[in-house]
Amino acid sequence: MAYKERNLNVYSQQLVSHLGDLKDKKANLESQISNAMTEKTSLEDEMIRLTERLAELNGMVNLENIKKKSEAKVQYMTAIQETEANYMKVLQNSQNALKNFKKGK
Repeated sequence: MAYKERNLNVYSQQLVSHLGDLKDKKANLESQISNAMTEKTSLEDEMIRLTERLAELNGMVNLENIKKKSEAKVQYMTAIQETEANYMKVLQNSQNALKNFKKGK
């Protein structure tokens, strides 16, 4: 009978040990699941923020906006060309005036 009690005691200790191991593994999995869910929520929030920002930017870059910017670009190009042409005329007139001044001496 003592032999059976000793075996039963050993089995009981082994069972308690295995049960403790299982509980540790369960706690580890719960922690991993919690961390994954936290990261998932964070990524979803970031995705929502980025999607809203992209929609905002897409609204800014509509065809009308591009058309206005293209028209402004053409106006800048025209102003630059006219300014350069007028500058060249001023240079030419300055050179002519200098030549005339030198001839007059």
